[in-house]
Amino acid sequence: MPINIAAMVFMLPMFVFAFFPIATPVTVQSINWAVLMFGGVVILAAAYYALEGRKSYTSPAVYVKRDEYSI
Repeated sequence: MPINIAAMVFMLPMFVFAFFPIATPVTVQSINWAVLMFGGVVILAAAYYALEGRKSYTSPAVYVKRDEYSI
């Protein structure tokens, strides 16, 4: 758990700064289009999951054989 927390603390600023513009003033040539692409992928993935994915997704827990006496 400490390694996961350290990784998240390290990656959060990297994730935020990845979407900053390249130069100021921001023009069409210097804008960072990464935020638009990231948002588009998130919207498309959420729409796919809402329309089709939740019907066809099988959880890995279904494939795990439960022991009768396990808690």
